[in-house]
Amino acid sequence: MDPVIVEQLGRAHPLAAHLDDFLTDLANAGASPHTRRAYRGGLLQFAAYHHGEIPALSATPIRAYLAESAELSAASRKRKRAAIASFSKWAVRHDLLQANPLDRIGTVKVPKTLPRPAKAADVAKGASPRGSGLRRSARSARRSTARTAQVRFPPCASTAVRGSCGGARSSGGAGRLPGVRRGRRIRR
Repeated sequence: MDPVIVEQLGRAHPLAAHLDDFLTDLANAGASPHTRRAYRGGLLQFAAYHHGEIPALSATPIRAYLAESAELSAASRKRKRAAIASFSKWAVRHDLLQANPLDRIGTVKVPKTLPRPAKAADVAKGASPRGSGLRRSARSARRSTARTAQVRFPPCASTAVRGSCGGARSSGGAGRLPGVRRGRRIRR
């Protein structure tokens, strides 16, 4: 059993074994360690709040738990709800619950924010807000343009796109540019 679950809940807690099985299934499914850690934290907080068996898990204790976290930011409340929702869905799939109690609870809306504008001092010295210099990106753009200008085509390149080179019709191979088919350039 997960040592963090044992430390915070103890082996005797009614949800401890189920939480450990859920987190093991997440790990086997290839979930990120960050996701597993976040789900474990949210579920441990919920399990400390709800002391009943898993069949007693209904919308009422979940609503009460989420109501107690009302002072947190919307993103934190949404993360806690997502952990409980994922655990509930897992419990339904494993026939531990008859129905998912979160089907009766609405989602948490996280307000969308606009990106912050660059500081005037950063713009004046030619740096972007993330710290990479605009001058450096302009220099690399000039280099890539110079490399593109050095590409040379065969003398009949303009007619090769239409499928003929030197006035004779070709059946596909001779006179065509590599990567050109039926008059369109193929992206690579």
